[in-house]
Amino acid sequence: MTNSFFNFTILSRPKATTPIALSVAFILLLAFATFGNCSSAGAISFHTVTFNENLQKGISLSAAQASSGPANLTPYSNLSPAFADPGYAFKNWNTSPAGTGTTYQNGASYSFATDLILYAQWTPLSHIVTFNENRSLTDLAISVQVGNKQMSLTLFANLSPSLSNPGYSFSSWNTKANGSGVRYTNGQSYSFAADLTLYAQWAKSAAALNFVGSVQNSQSLTQLNAVANVILSHHFHQVQVIQFHNQDGATIIGLLTKILVRHDGPGITVALKRTNTTSNSTGVEVFAN
Repeated sequence: MTNSFFNFTILSRPKATTPIALSVAFILLLAFATFGNCSSAGAISFHTVTFNENLQKGISLSAAQASSGPANLTPYSNLSPAFADPGYAFKNWNTSPAGTGTTYQNGASYSFATDLILYAQWTPLSHIVTFNENRSLTDLAISVQVGNKQMSLTLFANLSPSLSNPGYSFSSWNTKANGSGVRYTNGQSYSFAADLTLYAQWAKSAAALNFVGSVQNSQSLTQLNAVANVILSHHFHQVQVIQFHNQDGATIIGLLTKILVRHDGPGITVALKRTNTTSNSTGVEVFAN
């Protein structure tokens, strides 16, 4: 192939060639060999790492990094556009979306000898459930549980440190100290999608409850209202209904509960307990505090 820049003619004589002419010709031939073949020399090769957001739901973003030689991968926090998966924290990269391939740590070194696709791996954010003893407004005794997935709340008996309220027994949890919020039962399942504070709700032991009155099996609204009025006038908030051994008071207890809730709202808790005492009176006795 003729290069116009290096196109030249050597003038020769039929009988003799001078040393100077030979030297000039050698230099020109060397230059042509050096520069004329530069187009066939090896070009610098770049390869690309593509970062995939790899969201569980929705459309995933992507970012890229190119290099001609070994380099550290762009740190996760420096990617543009920025990656995020609500409720999850970035863990590492993997060559498989499911995380079953080769793992690359954040900012790891890569040879850039070939193109590569990396998928973000996410781990659920941990959240805290705080169990508050709730014996008084100044009570700061708490226990906590940390989780990042759906699981059962720690049973009250298994809390560490343990919580207690002398003279009372634990009944349930509530998102409000006064019991007017959302109720959670002992060991109820929770998503741990957000932090949560629960307040222990306490019921006074039967021995410490005050006798309010009896309701016979006649389903008398007068009797029910009388019991409700006593509870309201004394500002009682814990109610226990004791059912006699020899009668089924389900209907009465249901009606009594309805009347009490109607009068005093959700602050009253009702507990049903059977007794072995035999009585000729068919009805229920109500205790409260």
